[in-house]
Amino acid sequence: MRLTGWMVALALAVAAMPLLLSLDHGLNFWSDDWNYIWALQTQGLASLIRPFGNHWYGIPTMIWWTLLSTVGLRSYVPYLVVLLAMHIATCLALFALIRRRAGSTVALVSMTIVLFGGYGSDVINWAIMVTYLGSTLFGLLALLLLDGPATDWRRAILAGALLLAGTASSGMGLGFVIVAAVELALDPNRRRYLPALVLPAAGFLAWFAFFGLHSDHNGIGTPGSLWQTAGLGAAFVRDDVLAGSAAIFGLPAMAGLVGAGLIALTLALTRRVDHRSLALGAGLVAQFMLAAAARAAGGFASPPPPRYIYIASVYLLLLIAPAAARIFSVRMPWKIAPAAVAVFAVALNLCTLAGATQIQRDTISFEGVELQTVDAFRGSPDLNQDALIDDWLPSVRTYLALTASHGSPVARVSQADVSRLPGIAVDHAISHVFGLRSVAGTAPSAAAGCQEAARADGPGGGSVLTGSSGSWIDVGATPGARTQLFLWLAQGPQQQPTATVTVPASGWEAIGLPRTTQPVTWYLRVQSTAPIQAWSCDTP
Repeated sequence: MRLTGWMVALALAVAAMPLLLSLDHGLNFWSDDWNYIWALQTQGLASLIRPFGNHWYGIPTMIWWTLLSTVGLRSYVPYLVVLLAMHIATCLALFALIRRRAGSTVALVSMTIVLFGGYGSDVINWAIMVTYLGSTLFGLLALLLLDGPATDWRRAILAGALLLAGTASSGMGLGFVIVAAVELALDPNRRRYLPALVLPAAGFLAWFAFFGLHSDHNGIGTPGSLWQTAGLGAAFVRDDVLAGSAAIFGLPAMAGLVGAGLIALTLALTRRVDHRSLALGAGLVAQFMLAAAARAAGGFASPPPPRYIYIASVYLLLLIAPAAARIFSVRMPWKIAPAAVAVFAVALNLCTLAGATQIQRDTISFEGVELQTVDAFRGSPDLNQDALIDDWLPSVRTYLALTASHGSPVARVSQADVSRLPGIAVDHAISHVFGLRSVAGTAPSAAAGCQEAARADGPGGGSVLTGSSGSWIDVGATPGARTQLFLWLAQGPQQQPTATVTVPASGWEAIGLPRTTQPVTWYLRVQSTAPIQAWSCDTP
């Protein structure tokens, strides 16, 4: 079974790459991907040691530098290939460690659950998660080297180096340092190798003292503030552990008590708690207490983000593996029960992964149209360079600078072709990156090159007007009337107004439509608390 178990694990790993890559088809850069790339662009070599958020991303920085210098931003696929390769390697390391402690059957089940873990989908479809994966992979390899009677000083020092690499991948590496330290300290036969852990501990503390502590997001507060957030931190740890417990069985975070109950029942039936279990428990709690301290300033997400669920699931699978092995060793027909639970858990996780990836794909498809829209209007005089393209996208200036250096991740279109893109996404981008000019005006007249465009006689009335790039619309209403202006290009106005103006004493406000490099026809809805009239003019 030893050879057969490895053959099955390797076959599963080989099959997983094309399957997961096909699931990730259509994904692209988003959210912290852009922030991280901009940090690499602007910080240069300093990004190897400067904190990103609360983390030291030294190892991921080297990986992304390599990708940026070879493929640039023209394709997300190479980034996903690296991500998935690290994910699969992490699952194989988990298999090897659990197989040593609990046998091939439990190891294969655990590997498959994590490999297709839908509730940890961030780690499978978001390229920047090479950070958390690096910490997990290096941590598991270090525990594998330290495991068993074959441990010697050479393996212990190599394990220390791997743990240092884990902390230099993200803060998620700290938990594995604690697991290794507690495990060695509690085992009389391996206690002499504890000094090997000075390397990761001293390395991370030195980085934190010189760089991490001076970050704007170091998460360290006063003793009083830490005490005030202690309850929230404990709830954060509880929620992550419960969500990870549920994810193991293919259940959502709201079923955390069910998952935790099944784990507790497994441990109670087998009564397997040893120094490894204590070490894993200490590492799990310490890791999420540290994460809670780091996130205290920004608040806690509920339910926990998938990346935390992924980490918690790895710890919990290692924790219950020896006990699960005893349950899987029962004779037929009782063996049907744990086998059925395992099949059920894998199937639910795979279905959840497919659903979560589809949601991500739809989001990124929408954002891709927004990026195409901004790119089409690059160079326009009224394009707001400092505006965020969307909540999860960079500013216009950042995006255009990055694509000028590394290529575009989306197909470029002309301003004339923007009308062929999905209108909702186009108008959403327009509402973020274009504004309206407004100045106090005077009553327009036909002699001045103006013509009446619309009139709404009732209070609260609104009118939809059209105008070419750079043209002006004079809006007349009772002085002091509050008037909302909604600008769009393709399909219709957004819920929030582009601008809100108060009509001046003259009773007229001149509204300038955005200037673009090529002529386009803008739509403007004018909504006021008073009767309005609007004139279209060439100048304010």
